[in-house]
Amino acid sequence: MAKAIGTAPGGGRPPRGTVTAPRAEPGGNYFREVIIELRKVVWPTWGELRRMTGIVLVTVLIFAAIIGLADLLLSVAVKQLYIQPGTTTLQNLQGQQPTSPLQNLHPTVTSVPRPKKSANPSAAAATAAPPAATAPPAATP
Repeated sequence: MAKAIGTAPGGGRPPRGTVTAPRAEPGGNYFREVIIELRKVVWPTWGELRRMTGIVLVTVLIFAAIIGLADLLLSVAVKQLYIQPGTTTLQNLQGQQPTSPLQNLHPTVTSVPRPKKSANPSAAAATAAPPAATAPPAATP
């Protein structure tokens, strides 16, 4: 049987020495050192860069399609849970058919009729009634 190398007695991890933070050299130029380190980096070739970019774009599109499809299916399933045919609402008990989902929740909400638009805008402006003037309330003795 092989013996583990570098383990402390008892089979645990070896003791760790003190770790000190790296110190800046006195008189060192930070930006010069950054440039020196960046020269050591192995940059990808244009072919590698195009290939890796294509892989990232295809992966993003695949995951976007998966998440979009899951969202669509879950939204349909949740809507089916909340809107079930044959459920009893206040309008059904009163013999009325609900006209909007909002009225299912709040039966007192009614729709506001909109004024009809005229084909001739100048005729509509000419026939419009002037705004009603309000009189100040009469003083009561």
